[in-house]
Amino acid sequence: MHEIKGVLFPVDFSENSYQVADYVLYFARKFDADLYLLHVIECLVPLQGFYIPHISVDTLEVDLKKAAEKKMEEFVHTRMKYPKGITSQVVTGIPHVEIIKMAKEAAIDIIVMGTHGWTGLEHVIFGSVAGKVVRSAPCPVLTVKVKPEE
Repeated sequence: MHEIKGVLFPVDFSENSYQVADYVLYFARKFDADLYLLHVIECLVPLQGFYIPHISVDTLEVDLKKAAEKKMEEFVHTRMKYPKGITSQVVTGIPHVEIIKMAKEAAIDIIVMGTHGWTGLEHVIFGSVAGKVVRSAPCPVLTVKVKPEE
């Protein structure tokens, strides 16, 4: 069995992230592993060719990143109580690509992430970030099926 020294938790700040956090903390504590959180802001490059009145795409990306960094700080402070400390990062890009990139760069041993449970046409059109990560990750991926909101 491979030793687990690094756990990566892709966070989207949805209710799913709060549910998956319990599993992430369990693995990190169980193996005394380094914990990494990553939030990916969906790439806005396709919008740059369109005319968007009163909005600069560059300014929008900066504002989105600032807001996401604040949200990450709040999430870590309120939800992720971990004695070893946490490395958190907010990046812009294609979610599954950035998750895999961080897994490689940080020599992650396991990725723990939630699934959104899309079915039918939604799944065909949007695909699954978790599915793409599972197929391409350099390490094992634990996907957690979260309970639907009541």
